[in-house]
Amino acid sequence: MPFGSIHNIYMPNSATYKLEIKTADPAGPTLSTIVTSPRTCTPLDLAETCKNVVLEASGDAVPPAMLECARYMLTDFFAFAHSTGLYNRQRLLWDALGRVTSVEYHQVTQGFFQKQPLPLFDVYFLDGKGRVAVFAHIIQSEAFAAGLMDGERKEKDHLRTVLIRLEKLKAGRGPVGGMAFFCENEFPNNILSEVIKMTNGTDPVGKYESLLPEPWAVPIDLFELSAASGVQLIHPDLSSAKHAPPRPQAQKR
Repeated sequence: MPFGSIHNIYMPNSATYKLEIKTADPAGPTLSTIVTSPRTCTPLDLAETCKNVVLEASGDAVPPAMLECARYMLTDFFAFAHSTGLYNRQRLLWDALGRVTSVEYHQVTQGFFQKQPLPLFDVYFLDGKGRVAVFAHIIQSEAFAAGLMDGERKEKDHLRTVLIRLEKLKAGRGPVGGMAFFCENEFPNNILSEVIKMTNGTDPVGKYESLLPEPWAVPIDLFELSAASGVQLIHPDLSSAKHAPPRPQAQKR
């Protein structure tokens, strides 16, 4: 079945995979503790807090690459944003990560009557009230072989449909604190260029805020994911920023 127009792409009613966010030591520090007083947090405090994060599958095991995206956001990225000061520019997103209690992966489908699963996932980082604290999207490597990212028009159309879903989530299941966009391949250049334009990416200060305009009005960060180098932040570009502390390893069950 050929992949058709972006206008018949839908989401399933139920999540394909689920994670519960717990703590290895219930009496230990949590991300919300750090969010409450970030300026008094030391690198050691941050490392211990991230090590205390447990990602526990509820139901089917989450594929490793997609599990890594959630783990990265709740440990590595959280620590990196603090150590570089990015959290000051993207406080809405960083604070939202401190509220996350579960993660849902929803596979994108296509078709009106016979829905065809696509190698694309929307990810909801949920707070304790079931609201979407952070919205993420994952382009799996198979999407390129399937021709979903074949050319400028398809890439820009794909970004547009993802932002439409973000707008609907913000209106119906918010408040959304920010967005993370992952790609299991070299990040599509047209999506990257479009996001840079939308977020004032040429401004010396604005590029770090990476704030989408209305009606979204939330920070957006873009990441590449590979087996060789793991997850890498590609927008905003912090290549000149100081390095994050040693990578904290979250526990898995």
